Amino acid sequence: RRRHTRYISVTGVQTCALPISDGGATFTERITYVFGSGEHHGIYRSIVTRQAVQGEDVDTYRSYELSDVSASSPTGAPTDVKVQDEGAAQRIRIGDADKTVEGTQQYVLTYHLAHVMNAFPDHVELFYNLFKDDLVPKDRLSVTVAGPSGSSVTQARCILGEGDRSEEHTSELQSH
Repeated sequence: RRRHTRYISVTGVQTCALPISDGGATFTERITYVFGSGEHHGIYRSIVTRQAVQGEDVDTYRSYELSDVSASSPTGAPTDVKVQDEGAAQRIRIGDADKTVEGTQQYVLTYHLAHVMNAFPDHVELFYNLFKDDLVPKDRLSVTVAGPSGSSVTQARCILGEGDRSEEHTSELQSH
């Protein structure tokens, strides 16, 4: 079967990361896909589970165990989940090989990454590559990091790209 990926776009992704005391975080992503002509059975989402440590030796990596993967769809799209190991990422397929989807579909993907938080003596940091090597165009992204009750976020940065090709985008802190 021929894929028509050029007819797929993502009009919005909202991600919320909730750090927990074991150094992991639970992520909930609300993804809106627009499927064009062609036969589509759902979506793929690659989750980085191994990434190089910036400024370290080229052989220094952080690994994050992926667990508790689930999906739902407020628009009724099929949400069967299959996870495939792709080395530095886990590829999640959401959909059904026996059913097709078309038009605008919404998906809610939830997963947990262990050891994704970096602990320092005076703070805890989430430094994570949310969309590495994801070639599907995205019109709008929103990422929220919410700490445990009583904690506060003191700094936020959003960077698109890597190395010399990176650029900083709008970040804001909100108190709740």
